[in-house]
Amino acid sequence: MASPPTNHSSTTVPHRITTLDDLPQNILLRIISFLPTLESIQTTLISPAFLNLWTSLPSLSFDFSLFLPPADTPSLTLQAFSDFVTRALLLRHPPSSSLRSLHLRLDSSTNHRPYRRHIDSWIQYAVAHNVESLFLTFSSKYLRQFQNETETDSYHYPFPFCLLRNGSVRSLQLKGCNLDIPTNTSRFESLTCVVFEQCHGMKDLKIFSERLKSLELWQFSCDEGSVEICAPNLSYLMMFFFEVGRYVMEDSSAVAEADVTCISKVENYPYWSKIVRLLSHVKRFHVQNWWYKAVVSEDCLPKSFVFHNLNHLRLATEYTKADLLGIAVLFELSPKLETMILDRDVRISEEIFGGSISEEFERINFKLPSLRQLKLNCYWGSMEELHFLSLVLRSEVVLERIVLRPVRLDRNRVIPIVLVKQSHGYHVVQGSFPGCGLHVYQGMDVYKGTEISCLCWK
Repeated sequence: MASPPTNHSSTTVPHRITTLDDLPQNILLRIISFLPTLESIQTTLISPAFLNLWTSLPSLSFDFSLFLPPADTPSLTLQAFSDFVTRALLLRHPPSSSLRSLHLRLDSSTNHRPYRRHIDSWIQYAVAHNVESLFLTFSSKYLRQFQNETETDSYHYPFPFCLLRNGSVRSLQLKGCNLDIPTNTSRFESLTCVVFEQCHGMKDLKIFSERLKSLELWQFSCDEGSVEICAPNLSYLMMFFFEVGRYVMEDSSAVAEADVTCISKVENYPYWSKIVRLLSHVKRFHVQNWWYKAVVSEDCLPKSFVFHNLNHLRLATEYTKADLLGIAVLFELSPKLETMILDRDVRISEEIFGGSISEEFERINFKLPSLRQLKLNCYWGSMEELHFLSLVLRSEVVLERIVLRPVRLDRNRVIPIVLVKQSHGYHVVQGSFPGCGLHVYQGMDVYKGTEISCLCWK
């Protein structure tokens, strides 16, 4: 019997993509969205498919460093940059389309005062087009690490907070600006994410917002200054080298994650201590190991202090006796801790811990009722690290997994060393140190056939 005729006309043959011109416009737009705006515009030279495609970009990024300055004429370069940004904004299509984000990066070492009205107009344009994320960065390789309120700098651009009144901006990141924050704190109400880095004018910083969820304060120093935060829904707080005399948080119970870093010098301990005692409700914490000093110094933590919810800790530490005592103290303060990651701390001075250790703290005991995962970054296999591991393994722990990430000494890929708890102790399931006859201790028992050593301290 003859087979029935096939209707070839109903068969759909998929369109083969062989060149960039064959890609859908939305995919091309997605591709160039990852580029700075200057380079996005230059894609018009690649293919007709990219012609004027950049005018529909929902996010724009203008980087002054991409403009090669003529010899000894930075002002001409800034003028060219200013003309380029203005023209790019005017050529957007359709003109009334919303703008998702605007990122402006300028050189703080260039005199931009004659162009402040242009910068104001760019921000005003973005706000008028319902921008959600606004990034303004003034940076330079000659920029100081800290901004000090006692110093004056005429090059700081005064950010126009008055333009945020319409409530469209959700994320605001400022670097190297002058923060002349108005007393009308309702202008912060629309913001959910705020980052202030190396800004001038943060001597008496007050941030009141019902919607704010993420706050980062970077690199500022003023002993006479203060920061007051009233953000009941704040869930993430970062303070990096942010040194003021007074820290106030009306309600920190919602802060689930925090990152606190101070310069590792003895004179910076008071800043660290004042911040840490505000964060007893955090669940995830990245902090330095100054906990031994926190219980022996005159400005020690209250006896009732405890981390009620802390279950994930990233600790910058060394492995001296004071450090190990600090870890023991932290274990006492964190009964729900399940995961701990140890990074190497870069210390300027070891005087942070003061003199000799008192007899009260001579014996180190770890109490780890909930710890299940332990990770050591920058692992050297030193006697101090091995002693720490032996203390952990000798404790009555529910620890299930230990990861040791060795220091990378060459271009070869570093394979982490992974120990997993089994019925007869901890066994290496990944990685090793070549040429080392190593064993794992649990209590006083030696488990052979493994490749990591946790030696007893003698």
